[in-house]
Amino acid sequence: MSTPPDVPQTPSPDDESLAAWLRLVHTPGIGAVTGQLLLRRFGSPEAIFDATYRQLQRQLNQEKVSRALLADDPQRDAAIIRTLAWLHADDDHHILTLDDPRYP
Repeated sequence: MSTPPDVPQTPSPDDESLAAWLRLVHTPGIGAVTGQLLLRRFGSPEAIFDATYRQLQRQLNQEKVSRALLADDPQRDAAIIRTLAWLHADDDHHILTLDDPRYP
């Protein structure tokens, strides 16, 4: 998959962190409740995606969701690329995550 011209070729640390948040949000089966549970248990989206299937399964007890978190998903990856392109397209575009100090 090629990167749109609006997305920096070398992701910044902020983009990498945001991409982990977006990956969590765009994973099938992850809603607000499951996402919050995982964040409480693992501490960050990056830690969630660094977890093993066994660790995820122990926390979720949902095989389908545990597998979806770790699976390659071209649709999810495309959604992340589109979102980052949108973010970088205009200085007035912003995305706030739960760990952003500007988040309510």
